[in-house]
Amino acid sequence: MSPASKPQFVGNHRRSLDSKNRLTIPSIWRFDGDTKESGSETGLKTLAIPDPKGCIVVLPPFQVSKIYDDITNRSIPEEEIRQYRDVLLPQAAEIGCDKQGRIMLPQYFLELVEIKKDAVLVGSLTNYRIWSPKRWAEVEASNKALLGQVINRAIF
Repeated sequence: MSPASKPQFVGNHRRSLDSKNRLTIPSIWRFDGDTKESGSETGLKTLAIPDPKGCIVVLPPFQVSKIYDDITNRSIPEEEIRQYRDVLLPQAAEIGCDKQGRIMLPQYFLELVEIKKDAVLVGSLTNYRIWSPKRWAEVEASNKALLGQVINRAIF
């Protein structure tokens, strides 16, 4: 994904972890230069954060850059800076794709969200989430009833 384009993470993709617990990211979701070796063109990597809802949230470089700018420019209230610094960032792991487009998530994250072999990557427009198939099926079932309402709101 070119850094000049607006990222759009949409859809869901089922993937299996390989023998080294690497997960292949859809090519359309990858950033130019977003490799473990080089980092992104902004110099910031992608962050993965375990979400208490039972998934892993993946923040792409442009979102990491916004957090960085908010903290360093003090453009948000001090309490929000403290929360980023003391609550969010200590839970995060810096990740990047290898040349084959795979990421390696910390084993602790995989255990926390109950991903053993298979995972579902779910787009959320500006970031994406990684779910176990079981947990994603539960979320999808509860969201089904709302789908018609959300579609109507989105197109009208």
